[in-house]
Amino acid sequence: MAAVRVFVFVLLMGSSAWADSVTLDGLTFSDELGGFRLLSASGSGTPDDPFVVVEEVTAPEQVVLTIRGSLAARPGRLAHNRIGSDHPFGYALRKVVINRTDSVWTGYDVELQQPLALASTQDDGLSFGEGSAFQRYAHADLFQVARVMQKPLDGIAFSMGDVPPGGRIALDFVITDIQERPAIFLAQRRPWVVSGR
Repeated sequence: MAAVRVFVFVLLMGSSAWADSVTLDGLTFSDELGGFRLLSASGSGTPDDPFVVVEEVTAPEQVVLTIRGSLAARPGRLAHNRIGSDHPFGYALRKVVINRTDSVWTGYDVELQQPLALASTQDDGLSFGEGSAFQRYAHADLFQVARVMQKPLDGIAFSMGDVPPGGRIALDFVITDIQERPAIFLAQRRPWVVSGR
């Protein structure tokens, strides 16, 4: 009887009961919102040694990576910035995404959200390196084009390539901010769909 109660409890918990997270130098990456599985994370967040987050995507639509915490301070003028831009907070990120869906991805888009489900805008300070040379850092190994957007939201649209079922893609970009936040959210989807504000 006790085993049945535990089984029912786990079912009621939903996908969050199986959520994985990895903490690196003060930042925690989590797949708690479902639709994908976090396999590993490594690195230090610098351009030469980016945080590398490896994940398997199973959902046909949008999935969201949750990022919590703040980088541990290091000596320097901007102690929480690992990329050398003028932003108080910043780090380089490589997402290695494995396509576990039945569809070929002909594009892949990422969007910063804060709070969840509300697009980051140009004036909130959260961005993909806005105002710095690192904005041009965005690229992918299997897509020829990386278009960084600031209006009406902060996003990157990767295109001109494809990722077959079972294939993987590596996306490189930076995340910067002007303030410390309890959490930010990185939405990713195919094709591009603008979220609300």
